[in-house]
Amino acid sequence: MKNLLPEGMTGQDYYRLYLYLHILNECTPEDEVLEIGCGDGEGPAAQGPPLIAEKVYDYVCIDKRRYNNPPFNFVQADIEEYGLTGVYDKVIALYVIQYVDPEKLFKLVSERLKPGGVAYFSEGCQWYLDGPRLPAREMCNKTRWVLKKAFNSVEIKGINDGIIVPEEKATTGVFAICTNKTKEFLSNQIRYWSPDDGWMYGRM
Repeated sequence: MKNLLPEGMTGQDYYRLYLYLHILNECTPEDEVLEIGCGDGEGPAAQGPPLIAEKVYDYVCIDKRRYNNPPFNFVQADIEEYGLTGVYDKVIALYVIQYVDPEKLFKLVSERLKPGGVAYFSEGCQWYLDGPRLPAREMCNKTRWVLKKAFNSVEIKGINDGIIVPEEKATTGVFAICTNKTKEFLSNQIRYWSPDDGWMYGRM
């Protein structure tokens, strides 16, 4: 994939921004987007959320840390305690897997992803915050195995010094693109409002 970072911008601080730019290219003006773990608005990667928010119809972020003057809808909360409402076209969770229960996170996101929607996950080479550092290929395999419990389709890419690469070339992390049912699924479903869960799809 073409390097989207401005010339001269390198280093670990910019890895996350590179992934934001990749996702930005896949967003549309009609998208309703949720980000889990957007950070506090500091550092080079803080440019990512406002760029996406400017392009899409609605952008909601949730993080335990306070985000100063966010130019989008922001909720300061622990995702594992707060949960989620509504459904989304895109869900972004970059470098948060090791800070939560991965299986619970994937299940939660899967339940809130619109049919035909896409979820993006990334992580370095640690499955748990205090766990051992895993070889990048092992991290890719482990991520795929757990994601497949929650999503119908899982595509695994590698990360090599912040750049998305084929899985076999992964050296520093994993990038996953996940989807559920296709948009054709909607033709047999009814969209309805739930006071507890927001907009849902199903057979009433």
